[in-house]
Amino acid sequence: ATPQNVDLEGMCRAHGIPHQRASTPEEYQQALNSAWGLNRHSVVEVVTGRSANVDVHRMLQQRVRRATHAYLALRQLQQQQQQQ
Repeated sequence: ATPQNVDLEGMCRAHGIPHQRASTPEEYQQALNSAWGLNRHSVVEVVTGRSANVDVHRMLQQRVRRATHAYLALRQLQQQQQQQ
């Protein structure tokens, strides 16, 4: 995503919404557990590195593409079998 000049913490504060920031998997887990414990809306802002984020998105897109192709091939095979 394109970085935005938005102060999420300030926006949350202005609306009375709890906010936490996490930049490691451990901080994320702690923030998520804390947010769930509030039993209300809250924001967990996750700070990531741009290049790592791009790499993860590319890997996910590749997996989705493979799964989609496999599904379509299976569906086509099922339709062919139904026509016989």
